[in-house]
Amino acid sequence: MTWCLTPTDNLDQVLDLYHAVFKDTLTPEEYRQRTDGFRVFCYMIQRGDEKPAGFAVFRCHEQEAELWQAGILPERRRQDAGTSLLDQGEQFMTRLGYTRLIVETYNHWNIMISMLTRKGYRIRDTQYSARREDLKITLQKELKIRREMRYALTERCNFNCLFCHNEGLGHEERAAVSDEYIANVLEEAVRLGHTDITFTGGEPLLKKKRLQYLLNRLGKLSDPPAVTVVTNGSMLDDPVIGWLRDYPGKTKINLSLHATTEPLFRKITGVKADGMFRKVVDNVRKASSAGLTVKVNHVVLQNLNHRHLTDAVSLARSLGASAIKFLELLVLEDRENDYAMYYDFRAIQNHLQSIADGPEQLNLRQFRYRHKEDSQFIIEVSRLTCALGCSCCRESRDRTFSSNGSYHPCFVRHKKHYTIQNPGQLREIFATGDRIIDGYAAKFGDSSPTLILREKFVSDKREFFFRIREPDRFVDFIKQQRFQLKNTLGFHLEYFWPTHRAEHWTNFERMLKIGWDHHDQSKVDLLYTDHRYIHHPEVGLETITRFLDSSGPMSFPTYERALHFLDRTDFEKYLELEWRFQIYKRQGIELSIALAGEKSSVKISGTVDAARLFLDAVQTYPGFISPLYTPLVKFMMGDAVASDPVQ
Repeated sequence: MTWCLTPTDNLDQVLDLYHAVFKDTLTPEEYRQRTDGFRVFCYMIQRGDEKPAGFAVFRCHEQEAELWQAGILPERRRQDAGTSLLDQGEQFMTRLGYTRLIVETYNHWNIMISMLTRKGYRIRDTQYSARREDLKITLQKELKIRREMRYALTERCNFNCLFCHNEGLGHEERAAVSDEYIANVLEEAVRLGHTDITFTGGEPLLKKKRLQYLLNRLGKLSDPPAVTVVTNGSMLDDPVIGWLRDYPGKTKINLSLHATTEPLFRKITGVKADGMFRKVVDNVRKASSAGLTVKVNHVVLQNLNHRHLTDAVSLARSLGASAIKFLELLVLEDRENDYAMYYDFRAIQNHLQSIADGPEQLNLRQFRYRHKEDSQFIIEVSRLTCALGCSCCRESRDRTFSSNGSYHPCFVRHKKHYTIQNPGQLREIFATGDRIIDGYAAKFGDSSPTLILREKFVSDKREFFFRIREPDRFVDFIKQQRFQLKNTLGFHLEYFWPTHRAEHWTNFERMLKIGWDHHDQSKVDLLYTDHRYIHHPEVGLETITRFLDSSGPMSFPTYERALHFLDRTDFEKYLELEWRFQIYKRQGIELSIALAGEKSSVKISGTVDAARLFLDAVQTYPGFISPLYTPLVKFMMGDAVASDPVQ
C-alpha cells in the first residue's frame, strides 16, 4: 500500500499531529500569526484508511513555496513516509505554479539534511539560532520544469571571439536541412510545452531568411512561444528589427558586447575592420529605440575586461538596453588554455556593490541587481550551468539543438547527439536525453564537468611537493633563474578528521579543512577533498585532488559557526597551520613556496613533466631540495620522510 499526500482543512488535526511529532504546542493563534500574509496549504500523509502518519504545511508567497512545518510520527518513521511526503509535496507545489521550494531544518536533524541533499536541495543560508542553540540551515530546490530550448541557426560566425565554444557544439557546419523540417521540429517542441525558443549560433543573422521563415511559422501558432535572438549585433538591421517587432509573441534580443572600447573589442572579437565596434553600438541603440527589449550579454574575462564592469553597465544604459548580463566563461577540456581568462562569479558580484542594490537570487545560477540610480535597469550575474554540477542540469539548462536539428542532451560529458527523423519522435528523444542527464546526476552529483571553477576546484588537480630548508636562499636562487613573483597569500587552516575514522582518513586520502584568508577574515571556508597518490621514484609523490563540493567551499560568517556545523558530526581537530605562500612563474613553470612554522616546501602544479621541468631548472641550486614521498600534511605533522637530496 502506497503513501498518499492528501489536502486537509482540519486545523485541529494538523496541530494535534504537530504536538505528537515535536512534543511541543502550536496554538491556533500562533499558527494564524505565523501564516498571516501567506497562501497556506495543509496536507496529511497516510496509507489507505489508516490514521495519518504525519502532516505538512506549506507557506507560499509569489513564486516561492516553503515547507514550513512537517513531521512524521515517531512510530511511522523509516517507512518511507517522509520521502513520500517530500516527493508528493514537490509535485503539488509545481502544479500550483511555484518555481522554488524552501525547507528549513537544524544541524542536529542529520537524517533530514541527508535526505534533502540526496534529492537535489542546495544550502542557501546558515544562521545560528540562539533559541534552539543550533545552526538553522535553509535549503532550496528549483521546481520549475525547464521549458526553454536553444536552436543554432548556423555554426558559422563573422566574428572570431577568442573564447568562443559555439554553445558547446563546435564550429563545424552541419549538413543542410530544409526550413520546413526545422519549423516542424520547433512546432512539435511547442506542442510538448516548450514556451521559450532562443535562436543562436554561430551568428544567427547569417541565416536571416531562415529566421524570418521560422518567425512566420511560429507566429501563426495559437500560443506563439517567446523568442530570443542571441546576436553579436553586426548584422542587426531594419528588416530583422521589423520581423521581431511584428512577431505576435514576446521577443527579446540578447546582444553580445564584451568590450567598452574599440581596441578591446578588436582584441576579444578578432575583428580587424575599422568601425565595427561603433556599428554594433549603434545597432543596440537602434533596436532599443524601435521598442525591442535588448539585453547586453557580457562574458567577463580575467585581465581583459574584468576591470571595466561598471563601464559596461554605463554603456548598456546609455544605449537604451533594459539589462546587462555578466556571464562566467565556460572552459571545456579541449580548450584548457581558456582557463587563464576565467573570472569567478563571486568576484563579479564584488565589482557591483558600489553601483547596484541586491542581489536577489532568481534560481540556482542567476542573481539579479537593480542599479542604484535607475531601479528599472537590471544587472544580472549568471553562473555557469555546468559549474552547478550534473545534478542541477535538468533544472538549469535549456534543451540544445544544432543547425541540422539534432538534439544534444549534453555537450561536455556526452558528445552523442540524436537526429530527429520525424517530429513525432521528439518526446521519446527528450526522454532519452533526460535519462542520460539523470545518469550523470546520479554518478557525478554536484561534481563540475567543466575544467574550472577556481584552480583549486579543478577535477583531478595534480601537484608535486619538494622540501627545502632555507627558503630565503631558495628565493634568491630562483630570482637569479628569472622566476618572477606573481602573488603572495596567507591562510590559516585547521584540519579535522572523524573521532572513529577509517583508513582513508589516516592515509590522508580524505581531508576536511576549515580556514580563512589572512587578509579577509569576514568568512570562514570549509573544504572537503579526496586524494589519490602515485609514487614516482625521481620526482616524489604525485598528489591528485578532487574537491567533493565542486561549486566551492561552504562558507560561514565566523569560526564558531563553522565549528558548530561540525559539532554533530563527531569531528576532531588534529592539525593547525599558518600558511604563507609566494607564487613564482617562468616559462610555463608555476611554483608556490609555502612556509608553515619551521617547515618550508615548494609546490609544482601539473603533470610529471612539469615536476621534471622544475627539477631541471633547479639542478644547480647549491642548497637542500628533495622530493616528498609522503602526503604533505603527514610531512607537516612531523613524520620522517625517506628521500635523498637532489644534487
